[in-house]
Order: sequence, then structure tokens, then C-alpha cells
Amino acid sequence: MMVNKIQADVGVLVMRVLLGITFFAHGLSKFQNGIEGTGGFFASLGIPLPEVMAYVVAIVEAVGGILLAVGIGSRLIGAAFVVIMTVVMITLGYQKPFMGGYEFDLMLIAVSLFFTLSGDGTYSVRQFLAGRKRPADDGRKVRRIAG
Repeated sequence: MMVNKIQADVGVLVMRVLLGITFFAHGLSKFQNGIEGTGGFFASLGIPLPEVMAYVVAIVEAVGGILLAVGIGSRLIGAAFVVIMTVVMITLGYQKPFMGGYEFDLMLIAVSLFFTLSGDGTYSVRQFLAGRKRPADDGRKVRRIAG
């Protein structure tokens, strides 16, 4: 069975939206459940500046999740998510078994890496806005002819 470009683009869209929602939910829960608790948990793992990092991670996950879901800055956000999840794997992941443990973390890293390498995809706000540019808006100088 051959997959056409539209099917592939829809697959990327679904994957991007679901990954964005997942990270948004995790970032939001850090605020809803008390960011101090997240800071305390980070301290117990030996993460430097745990209170600051709790805010940084929560904001990156929540805001980055929204931006990723709509398709803005997917390369940068994907890279940030790879870093966050790699730290999770290093500090916590291998203490759990693969099944019911760190396989979810590995999947988040893999999908985040996909967007780091591939970008926003065809069906994204960024692509929509890029398609609406007029020729004079693309950053090149336009020479006007008087007359």
C-alpha cells in the first residue's frame, strides 16, 4: 500500500497535535498540583536550582505544547522536549522497568526528535502564514519604478 503526500501530512499533523497536547497537559499539571511540589521533586533528584527549573520546565512544556500543537517553532520546541525528556531518562528513567516505565519517555524523545529534524509540517500555522506572504513581504527589496 502506497501512502500519498496528503496521508503522510495528516499523519504528521495528528502526531504533532497529540505530542503538543501531551506536553501541554504535563506542563499545566505542574502548576495545578503546585509548582513547589515539582521543585521539591526536582530537588530530591539532585537537579540544580530545582525551584527555578520547575518553573522553566512547566512553562516550556505548557507553552511549547500549545505552539507545537498549532505548528509554530516545532524544531526548537522539539529540541527542548528532547532535552527535558533526556534529563528525565538520566535522572529517573532507568530506575523503572521498560514496560510500564521508561518506554513512554523513549517514545516522547523519539517523536520530539522527529519534529526537531522535520519541522512543523504542511498543515501548520507557520505554513499557513508563509503561504499568505505577498512577494514584497518575503524580505527581499522590491525596486519601484516611477511612472
